[in-house]
Amino acid sequence: MLGKEYAVDTLKHCQVGPGTVLTILDLTGTDRQRVFFTTTDLTNHIVRIKTICGNNNLKTNLTIPQMIENNDDKANEYFAGVNADLFSANGPIGTTVVDSEIFKTARSTTDWYSVGADAGKSLHFGQFYTTFRLTSTATGQMSAKSVNTPRESNDFVIYTDKYGASTGTKSSGVEVAAVAVDGGLSAHGTSKFRITGLPQSNAGNMAIPSGGIVLSANASWYMEPLQKLQIGDIVEITPTFTLNGKVVDQITEMSGGCPMILQDGKILDTDKLLDHLAYRRPRTAIGVDKSGSKLILMVVDGDKFNAGISDGVTSKELAGMMIMAGCSDALNFDGGGSSTIYSETLGTLNRPSDGNLRKVRNGWFLTAPKTTDGNIASIAFADYSKKLNVNDSFRPVVYGYNGDGYLVNANIAGYRLSCTPGNGVEISDNTVSFKATGNYRLEAAFGSEKASMTVVVGDNAGASAIKEGALSIRSIGSDVEITMPYDSDVRIFNSLGVCLATEKCDVGTTILPTSGLTPGLYLIATEREIKKILIK
Repeated sequence: MLGKEYAVDTLKHCQVGPGTVLTILDLTGTDRQRVFFTTTDLTNHIVRIKTICGNNNLKTNLTIPQMIENNDDKANEYFAGVNADLFSANGPIGTTVVDSEIFKTARSTTDWYSVGADAGKSLHFGQFYTTFRLTSTATGQMSAKSVNTPRESNDFVIYTDKYGASTGTKSSGVEVAAVAVDGGLSAHGTSKFRITGLPQSNAGNMAIPSGGIVLSANASWYMEPLQKLQIGDIVEITPTFTLNGKVVDQITEMSGGCPMILQDGKILDTDKLLDHLAYRRPRTAIGVDKSGSKLILMVVDGDKFNAGISDGVTSKELAGMMIMAGCSDALNFDGGGSSTIYSETLGTLNRPSDGNLRKVRNGWFLTAPKTTDGNIASIAFADYSKKLNVNDSFRPVVYGYNGDGYLVNANIAGYRLSCTPGNGVEISDNTVSFKATGNYRLEAAFGSEKASMTVVVGDNAGASAIKEGALSIRSIGSDVEITMPYDSDVRIFNSLGVCLATEKCDVGTTILPTSGLTPGLYLIATEREIKKILIK
């Protein structure tokens, strides 16, 4: 990544929900990084993408777990989520859409970016331009400039109850209140509102009806039409989202972020776009692969709280890691102490750099309808692998999944544990201790389901039984050279755990044909269960 080489230790690589794999990596090179990311198959019919903004408004800060709790969505499980946009006192900076309702549109002068999901779960990245056509019998057609932003000179703003109790405007212009006829201000289609009070001139700070809006203008060419509205009149509002000159329909979720860090597989020059992007900090990003069918949510830890564990990354380094995870396009979200990756089942996965969870303004979540199927159809170890010393004891945690990939039991009891080789190994009540150095394969069985993991046991000084470098991997042009002191089949896996190729390798050096692989994260595994990561 950016010309750097890392030794990679896979701490976790398991399914965390339907169609979604969680990976946690430790990278060690000239710097240290701890990377957390989810990879979601958006073609999975169960998976849904959702955003949450505060306590269902623009101005409340909540931690990511609090957002899920306060959202009180008893119909869905939130199996992964990250923090999203940067924010100010008036709300997230970028355009915000939640469950097809417009919470805010960013002014073009902010030069901000957004990522939006449509009804087909396609993601769209860039600088959206949003227009609003308002029509009524009394006024004819008008065009508002934005939703829920402070009113400027010669302006026309639509305020909804997501903004607060009142508009906060000065005593100038014209304001008129209305209530929704058929729901809130929708991001697609036409929303209807019924006028509930006479227009007020030069008063300002009008109260916003619950579930309603205030039309607020101080541009003379809109003040006069608004003054014609009468109680009971119907105003229709139709938004249009345009990206790169093309209309994007059926937007259901959207949040801001800045900047784009990856576009068409190329790392963008972002160092000077914001004042902190060239510095190593904790960071959060969202991205998709070239096909648009894989969604990646990523957090990299950093700052003093994670000293010795993770140094944090620049925006360009973050882009390189998103390429590693398989992304073609990616957007930077809020970072620093805000960076959080969370699972409703497993809890907070990273170490937020404030030392506790920071309250933020909005987040992106992966959800699925809550399941009543608690039958375990597959199992997996919570740890991908483990490094221990002689005489250490280890009690593995085993996860249980139902047939749709829900993590229905995060700590299965009653599984059977075995180990290969068995010499010098003691197992009691599913706690295993090792009396000799070596590489061991633990296997858990629950009913007919089985899972395995590798344990590497060293001496009390921490020296591995197989010396570092016994399995050597290095790039040779677009292929990979592997050197090992034993015969073995060698398998190449992608980040979802799918075996892509198997090569029979003898003692010595073999060239693995990897030129056909797309950029991303791959695992190289031998029969001795020594696994290394190849970043191509």
